[in-house]
Amino acid sequence: MLVLAMVASACAPVAAAPAEKVVKMGASIFLTGPLADTGVAAFNGLKDCARYINEQGGINGAKIVLEWQDNRGEIPRSIVAHKRLVGMGILLEMGGLLGEAEVLTRSHIRDQIPRFMLHGQSAITLTKDDQGLRWMFSLFASYRQEGWPPAAWLKENWTEERPPRIGALLYEHISALEGGEGLEMACKELGIEYVGAEVTPVLCIDSSTEWLRLAAKKPDLILVGNCGATLVVTVKDAKRLGITERGIKLVHVEHCFDDALHIVKGDANGWYVFRTFPSATRTDLPGMKILLEKAKEYRGWGPEKVEGSYVPGWLHMAVAVEAVRLALERVGYENLTGRAVRDGFANIKNCDAAGLMYPITLTNEHPWGCEQMQLYQIRDAKFHLVSDKWYPAPILLQVG
Repeated sequence: MLVLAMVASACAPVAAAPAEKVVKMGASIFLTGPLADTGVAAFNGLKDCARYINEQGGINGAKIVLEWQDNRGEIPRSIVAHKRLVGMGILLEMGGLLGEAEVLTRSHIRDQIPRFMLHGQSAITLTKDDQGLRWMFSLFASYRQEGWPPAAWLKENWTEERPPRIGALLYEHISALEGGEGLEMACKELGIEYVGAEVTPVLCIDSSTEWLRLAAKKPDLILVGNCGATLVVTVKDAKRLGITERGIKLVHVEHCFDDALHIVKGDANGWYVFRTFPSATRTDLPGMKILLEKAKEYRGWGPEKVEGSYVPGWLHMAVAVEAVRLALERVGYENLTGRAVRDGFANIKNCDAAGLMYPITLTNEHPWGCEQMQLYQIRDAKFHLVSDKWYPAPILLQVG
């Protein structure tokens, strides 16, 4: 009878534990290949912010699950990555390549999955669906905007009678080429002579010819648009060739310079960098304090290791969390879909970025967050804020 009682109790129905609430996000990013320095740093920022949010209780009680795919910076791999991530049940996708975003814009519309881009918009990514909805959102407005702040900065500090002269050194990537087009537009608008651009391969082992061709045109400023391994090469070549000693200012745009700084070190001294996102040296910012505290706890990193795309990676995850939170409040967990998350992105109003950017607003008609940049200079192999001024960076796109 004792045995029968034990068997009976073992077979008695047990109340099922409540299923864990999860929100799946996807990241298609370059973790290997020539752009890996930037991709890995951004991905680490995404992961660590997601971990931090989960430790705080998740998004209204729902745990973030970050699915990921390594696309090596190659568009064919990005297409496959998107299909795999959608098959995993993601509600939003994040990625760092404009080219893949352009190719996948229609796929995101078809699959009803919004994309939150770790880069700028283009005329293609701004495509609307049949209901007039946009599915591609970003914090950074457009690569075309990158040329305006350097051009405006040079013009406002110009004292000679002749017009200033600007050239560009770009790699053969759609993001850089868009930036070159924007620089040419800015020069025309501001009365600056544009001396043209030199273009290197995406994976470049020597940029001497391009540097010397540009220098021979005697520009006052050269805007450099590249990232990853190629940026390391161009910085070291510029130092070896004494480009700044010719009286030429060297300017880069955005945070991927950080990812090369630990390699090029003092060879980058004197360069200027216009940025949307702050350097990790800005320990005075509330958001940076939390970020640095968690980077130390999770990875044992100090600020010198955090430099790079880790900061915008962290901020992008934080904003994606806000979009999901808004969606959950509107439709509830049981009805959470990619369309609901899209609507969440389109209704972010004055989101407090805790100093990692100024307050963020995203809408269907304005699906990007920032049109301003701050200027830093590299001294002693570290970033130093030149001033608190924010330079306007208009999108320079035809927005339909």
